[in-house]
Amino acid sequence: MKYTKEYLEMMEKKCPHLMDHLRYFEVLSEESDRGAILITASMLDETLKKLLLARFVEGESLNKLLNGFNAPIGTFSARIKAARAIGVISEEWQRELNILRNIRNEFAHSITTKLDDQPIVDRCNELQLCLPDKASDALTARQKYWMSASVILLESLDKLHKGEITRIEPLM
Repeated sequence: MKYTKEYLEMMEKKCPHLMDHLRYFEVLSEESDRGAILITASMLDETLKKLLLARFVEGESLNKLLNGFNAPIGTFSARIKAARAIGVISEEWQRELNILRNIRNEFAHSITTKLDDQPIVDRCNELQLCLPDKASDALTARQKYWMSASVILLESLDKLHKGEITRIEPLM
């Protein structure tokens, strides 16, 4: 999907927090299934990191938790758990993110995995954020993966933009 220069300029003014997501749409439309899954999971991981950064007390300790080799909250899995533990994401999102992460892991660790493999289709069928009223049968596994991830990405970016994720204040 390509956007006109005018549309991008308008979005930059009105919704600057969604620009990365628009770029994601553009890149995703040109990717293979494997590329789309890996890029989407990377975007989700980065968005979780942003949610955690917005919530935790700033400082060197936070940097060490989230970044670098063996960072305790440096993996997609650990970020999902941490985000749920501090109430930044719901139980429903945690469940959904773990399904998306497991699908990503299949693609990351097996060069033969395809989106039409039955175990992947079955996992995509477990996704619930992508299901428009009774139209779910018409969706492909790729569409379900992408739609579920997009709900989480867009709502998260919107919450961050509106300042709805508040920083924990240190005890003094």
